[in-house]
Amino acid sequence: MSIIWSATDPTPEDRGTIMEKAGKIKNEKSKQNIKKYRQNAEHAVNEKNNEENKKKGKKRIVLILVMIFIIIFLVSGVLIYFNNKTFKTKVNGALSNVPEFIGSHFGDQPTEENKEEMRKYMANYYLSLEADRAADKLYVVKKDNEGLFNDIIKTMNDVSSAGTESILKLIRNMDLRKNSLSSIYDEIRKDEKSQLEDEISRFEDMDTYLAINEIERRCKEDGDFAGKLPQMLKYMDEDKAGEILYYIDEGIRNEILSGLDQKSRGELESLMLKEETDKNKYADLSKLYELRPVDVCVKEIGNTDTYSIEELADIYLNLSIKKSSDILSRVEDEDFMKDILSAVRKEEQLQRREQNVAEKMSEGIKFISEYNKKIDELVEVYKKMDPSDVGNILESMMGNNKTVTKFEVDSTPVFEISDSTIVLDVLGKMKKSAVSEILGSMSAKNAAELTQMLAKP
Repeated sequence: MSIIWSATDPTPEDRGTIMEKAGKIKNEKSKQNIKKYRQNAEHAVNEKNNEENKKKGKKRIVLILVMIFIIIFLVSGVLIYFNNKTFKTKVNGALSNVPEFIGSHFGDQPTEENKEEMRKYMANYYLSLEADRAADKLYVVKKDNEGLFNDIIKTMNDVSSAGTESILKLIRNMDLRKNSLSSIYDEIRKDEKSQLEDEISRFEDMDTYLAINEIERRCKEDGDFAGKLPQMLKYMDEDKAGEILYYIDEGIRNEILSGLDQKSRGELESLMLKEETDKNKYADLSKLYELRPVDVCVKEIGNTDTYSIEELADIYLNLSIKKSSDILSRVEDEDFMKDILSAVRKEEQLQRREQNVAEKMSEGIKFISEYNKKIDELVEVYKKMDPSDVGNILESMMGNNKTVTKFEVDSTPVFEISDSTIVLDVLGKMKKSAVSEILGSMSAKNAAELTQMLAKP
């Protein structure tokens, strides 16, 4: 389209300017129209997308709701299936009619009656076992299937509540220890400590000689026992531990002491020293009693008024056979004599002596007792005779120093009896008035000699 200009219209130059401006205005409007169009198109598209999104959102919500419903239905069904035995049985029965694998699977499921029979069988089986064994087996069941465990326990309780309770008690104890390494370790240590304490107590109550023999034997046969021995002696009664260490084999003693800390070793060495000091003390006492008159010895070591049997054993063991036998032959308490001989024999064994002192003492006591019995019989005979006749007999015996009988130890004479010895022993047991009459019937020389002999200790 072209514009027709009149004579009054602007000049060509002005017309050019106007056209230029008009063109610009046209272009501006065109751009505005395009922009507006675009905006309208975008708005329409957005409206359409929003509508589609709303439709999709509604579909999604519906789908979610349906899925939730299905899930709730399935979960509820499963829960009812596993918690309602009647429902489970019916479902299994219905599904068993489904062909192929599903039907076969559910058809193999046991009925509630079958399960009850199985539970009763298992309950009776576990109740028939020892409680410890039953607890072990049921503990495994509990770990694998607690529901089955509870069913079995319930059935067991119906059969025997007492038996079930004892098994449950053991299972509870097992529960307390489960997955606890420290508890198991502590239990083992406790058992070991208990066993050690039992061993210590047993050795404390045992005869020392027997205890030492067992310890020496087990040290040679059992390395574990040898390793525990230092601790056993450490916690043992002090007197018993001291005795064992004093008498035990030197090699074993050194191993025991080397297995202890310095403090414990020092304590045990002190006990050994005390034992040795006591032994030396009673050995010194025996030297004093060796020189004392027999009647004094009988008063002091012929009973347990001053010393114990064990202490007396140390004294008698160090006396000469002659002295010890002479003392004990005058002791009237038979039980005391037996106790002394037994104690001396034990001490010999502990010291590993080979002299067999107790046996020699016993033989010496027998010899002296028989001799004293015969002297007593002679005294009774002489009491009935005229003193002058007795005097004549004794005078004839005084000059005979030849040995009539004797008691030997290891081929060495301990007691030698001669006629002169018999004369002195007979007169020593007679009343002073009778002795006076007998001496009065003798020659002055013999009477004087006998008087001197009788005056000697």
